[in-house]
Amino acid sequence: ELFPEPDILRRISIDAVEFADRVIIDNKLPSHKLPYQIDLPPGPHSFKYVESNTMFSLDTTIFLGMDSPSNFSIDAKSLGSGTLSVVVQDAIQVGYAYVSVDGTEKMRTTPLRLDMPVGKHRIIIFREGYTTVPQDTTIIILPDRQSTLRCRLIPNS
Repeated sequence: ELFPEPDILRRISIDAVEFADRVIIDNKLPSHKLPYQIDLPPGPHSFKYVESNTMFSLDTTIFLGMDSPSNFSIDAKSLGSGTLSVVVQDAIQVGYAYVSVDGTEKMRTTPLRLDMPVGKHRIIIFREGYTTVPQDTTIIILPDRQSTLRCRLIPNS
């Protein structure tokens, strides 16, 4: 397609976000790894933020003017929240496990159900005398959805 190039282009930076690792600009592939810089003409532009692992996507439209900021970012908290449940398989035989969310000192025990902001969260599961599977993992919370993390406790020999 041959279109005339606009006279004015603006260099903008699209910041990394917690809920996606790539962005598609104006519905044109390929997608670009975040953070990303691009020259765009003034006017409306669509951004599709995509999380490669889950294929979660979020569409947003920005209007780029001459006085618009040069950095664009979306706060995951503005997207809402989802629910995380952490459960132990065979809990009747092995009991409970401790859970740390995002490195906080506050320890919780299973079964656990939390409302969490959209994005990636680090979950550590442990209990003395047991090996937990998974022990340290990352989970992605999507808006208005429930995510369940099932873990196993294996007694140490």
